[in-house]
Amino acid sequence: MSFYTSSIKSKEIEPTYHTNNRTEFRLGSQDRPMYLSSMRLCNIGVTTNSNTELNRGAGVYSIIKSIQIMDDNVSLENFHNFNQYVGFKQQNKTNDSNLSQAGKLVGNQMGFANDDYVVSPLNAGGNIGTSENGTTTGWLSLRDYMSFLSSSNEIPTSVFKDLRIVIEYETDIGKIAPSGPANNIASIVRPFLVVDEVVNQDLKSQREKMYQGISYTPIESSQVYWNAITADSSKSFTLTGFNNKTINKLLLVKAPTYAISQAYGSLSSVNFTKQRSNLLVNGSQLLPQDIDTTAKELSSVSELYGDCNIPYPYSSVGSATPETIVNSSANRVGWQSYVAFDVSQFSRELVLNMTRGYNANGYYSQAINLFVFADVLKAIQMNSDGSYNVVYV
Repeated sequence: MSFYTSSIKSKEIEPTYHTNNRTEFRLGSQDRPMYLSSMRLCNIGVTTNSNTELNRGAGVYSIIKSIQIMDDNVSLENFHNFNQYVGFKQQNKTNDSNLSQAGKLVGNQMGFANDDYVVSPLNAGGNIGTSENGTTTGWLSLRDYMSFLSSSNEIPTSVFKDLRIVIEYETDIGKIAPSGPANNIASIVRPFLVVDEVVNQDLKSQREKMYQGISYTPIESSQVYWNAITADSSKSFTLTGFNNKTINKLLLVKAPTYAISQAYGSLSSVNFTKQRSNLLVNGSQLLPQDIDTTAKELSSVSELYGDCNIPYPYSSVGSATPETIVNSSANRVGWQSYVAFDVSQFSRELVLNMTRGYNANGYYSQAINLFVFADVLKAIQMNSDGSYNVVYV
């Protein structure tokens, strides 16, 4: 649908609460405004006790640990481990998009050039200063990550009367500034929210009467831990957080805990020797063959998520002379190894099966946090009295 410009007013909303741990915006009021879903979080940034560099993958988004959309105490969408997921999503773009936009809008260092068979990043990346004037700040389109927003044109507070957006921040400086983990977070820059409000009362009334709830696919996550290995090892993980939910696509992130990239920190996904992965859904193996090569991993991701800004060497390890094809190889090679699965069914039980090979190099044998992100089906179902229910479908 489309609106006349005179029917819409853009405005800034200041947080009702802000600390280094949490920011909250309250959007409901006695006037029961109606907002478009195009909400933008602006002025995202952090300061530290000395100048250093932002995470080159997630950029300023590395600061955000979770985002919640709530109606009073009812959770409409709760995106845990946001910065871990967005570390992948910044690579889930075209090379041109990252070269032209992300360096300025996100403060990361994605986008690469191939010059005489050497792959090199071009953007300088963002910096973290000791004051707000000297630190890189960015902005985030919330509807790009929050399905509650992207699945609807407008959000009526006549239905969601106490609408709140709650941002929780990362406390691990190593995720925000991998090359300067000795620094301390001084302050989280105070952000603000930009919203588009429907001010034409006739249009507002019309759209409120037409609102019938939504079907949406929020991203939910589960986390399991695999300790350091001393020999080739296989393990099964039961992911109970996805029981009795319909799952669309699923992303596996293998986050390091000890040997980390100085570019991406632990907001990355490591490659292992002899790596194999598959899922059991309701007792049946999802794929007839395991995903067991770098090429299969890359194709699994691109087939489900689209364009990915991942030069082939960056998702693999073991090249004898990686510096001949990748600039700053130690920072990047082997840290973009993601795996994706097309589940597309109701799950009563979900089990992740993985194998990895041992190597004396701590990179291969280190303990890892396995993050699983899945698009699940939910709905806002309206009742005749104007109330609603949030349900899994």
